[in-house]
Amino acid sequence: MNASTAPIHLPWFFWLLIFSLLLAQAIWVYLDAQKRGHNKWLWGLFCLLNVPTNGLVYLFVTRWMRSKDARKLNALKSHNDKKKWSR
Repeated sequence: MNASTAPIHLPWFFWLLIFSLLLAQAIWVYLDAQKRGHNKWLWGLFCLLNVPTNGLVYLFVTRWMRSKDARKLNALKSHNDKKKWSR
């Protein structure tokens, strides 16, 4: 077995740290998605895959994309209100 294919032996506390981070991220995302009305199971399981990338994807999709949609909706409502009062 050469060096590039040899299994990596990491200390047990490293694996415990990784598991703890994954679990904490998944629990936080699950609870946050439940609070905001998103698919809590999908997001919670998605965030069990890796740290911190999937947590950042969750924040991007649920915060930035949703706020962008909300701004468009508010602009449309404002435009329609102006039309209604100008008649």
